[in-house]
Amino acid sequence: MFWGALQECLTTQAYEELANQTENPVLEELCRRIAKQERRHFAYYFGAAKKRLDGRPGTQKFVRFMANQFYAPAGGGVKTDEEGARLVAQLFPQDRIFEVMSYIEKKMALLPGMAGLECCTDWASKIQPILPAETRAGSVKQRRDAQQRGADDAAA
Repeated sequence: MFWGALQECLTTQAYEELANQTENPVLEELCRRIAKQERRHFAYYFGAAKKRLDGRPGTQKFVRFMANQFYAPAGGGVKTDEEGARLVAQLFPQDRIFEVMSYIEKKMALLPGMAGLECCTDWASKIQPILPAETRAGSVKQRRDAQQRGADDAAA
């Protein structure tokens, strides 16, 4: 359930980003409707994960371990790691990828035992070297600044 919430949160962000980027009003409306549906999916998985993690420190540790070891956006196995990374980085170019990934981690940190989770931003850092130059994030300082902006947005 945790994994489903994690993936649905990124999917929601992706559809919202597409809606914000397009100049096509029909595509914008379609993406907004899909994002709304994805938020419902996220809420279901998040609620179920919360129930299953609450009061279970062993399960919390295991879930954290799995997220830290294996997190990648949905689609793994269908696309190569490089293809998946390029897709995410083109949708969220440069420092935007860290803002989005930080936002997702802040949402997931609300689950029992998940405070300080960094699997998404770690993945974004790991993929930077394989991305085309125009989609790569800036320096470490710039990434931290972008992450802080994402944290500020999540708090607002």
